[in-house]
Amino acid sequence: MAQKRYNAPPQMVIDPNKRYMATFHTEAGDFQVELFAAQAPQTVNNFVFLARDGFYNNTTFHRWPRVGTPPVQARVGRAINSLTSAAL
Repeated sequence: MAQKRYNAPPQMVIDPNKRYMATFHTEAGDFQVELFAAQAPQTVNNFVFLARDGFYNNTTFHRWPRVGTPPVQARVGRAINSLTSAAL
């Protein structure tokens, strides 16, 4: 399947003064990350837009391990469909 293309950055839909968390649902378990909207509002906005649009669904990603641990590779199934914030 061809990857979707976008002609321009999305309109600003986040509030840079709010706290945003994303939950990744993977075959290896779930984990959460904080998105730093105040420090990188355009990047967080792009990420939120793409996540809501399903861009990251079924994406393989890699975690670099600490020294002495094996590398981990996981496929994101339902990618980041649990974005949370007071603004969302």
